[in-house]
Amino acid sequence: LFVMVPFIMNFLIAMSITKRIKRNESAKAWFAAHSKLFIFLVIITGGCYPSVQLCSSNAFGSTMFSSGLTRHELREMAQVLILFNVVLENLPQIVCQIAYAAIIGDMTTAIIFATVASAISVLSAMISHCVHRRLADAEIIGYYLVLQCERVKLTQMNGMDSLEDGDHGSVSQSQITKAERLSIERNRGRRRTLSKKMAEIFGVAPSFVNIGSSQMTSRGLIMFMTHSVFASDLDLLQQKEIGRTGGVSPKAFIENLYLVVSKQMNVLFRRHFELSSDFSVSCHFALSMRERIMSEHTVTPMRVRIMSERVISNSDIDVVQEQ
Repeated sequence: LFVMVPFIMNFLIAMSITKRIKRNESAKAWFAAHSKLFIFLVIITGGCYPSVQLCSSNAFGSTMFSSGLTRHELREMAQVLILFNVVLENLPQIVCQIAYAAIIGDMTTAIIFATVASAISVLSAMISHCVHRRLADAEIIGYYLVLQCERVKLTQMNGMDSLEDGDHGSVSQSQITKAERLSIERNRGRRRTLSKKMAEIFGVAPSFVNIGSSQMTSRGLIMFMTHSVFASDLDLLQQKEIGRTGGVSPKAFIENLYLVVSKQMNVLFRRHFELSSDFSVSCHFALSMRERIMSEHTVTPMRVRIMSERVISNSDIDVVQEQ
């Protein structure tokens, strides 16, 4: 009873796993595309959470084990799934073991070992839950980093910069070459290395910055990120950077952070993916379909100069395009 009921419940949760993923659209798409593999792993392991961990382990750099869930998202699932197993499986087992020992009037070696193992499992789950609850004051912000090629073709005409391609003072962004695509594909699986280097630039612990799924485009790469923002960070930004009486939102904190370290981010991503200075990184809290495709975008020389110096927000893009 205490084996089959948790097994069936884990199986039912696995069938609705996409409903538990909030913002990570790429992870939802991965589980939809690899649903048979995921269900098979749940049947083999008997648990939903171990299967999710394996599918998100990025083992061998294979897309088969790269669902794109970040460590933050895995921890959120763990709090539900692990405690779920504890309540349905381990605690009832301990009660039955004690009751059985009381009935036979003897605490056999088998009962002792089984009870101790169940108790350790329960204790481990409870300690893990309490540790993660201490981080409850941190708000997890999800956003996208867009690594994008910004090559433009300019010619000199009458002493002025004119655009060789495009109409009305605009030029289409260049698509990445085959060599650049191979370089990105070769290094996109090294997510932990990249997140650690990003954390060093931000001056925070590596666990505060997590890289999730990534999607290749004709212009570069889109990466989903999660970032832990604490109330103390917001207070410090309000006092030293902004100096205003109103509160600072976590999104404003992220925007300010990337504004400060934009040059370092560009250098880091170029080195990590082995790319030239034609590539830059921008931060977005949401991406429209047009922004994801990026093939219809046009850029002006003014915007190119801006993006080469700093990371810009979506509102900045709209202003530049209007100009």
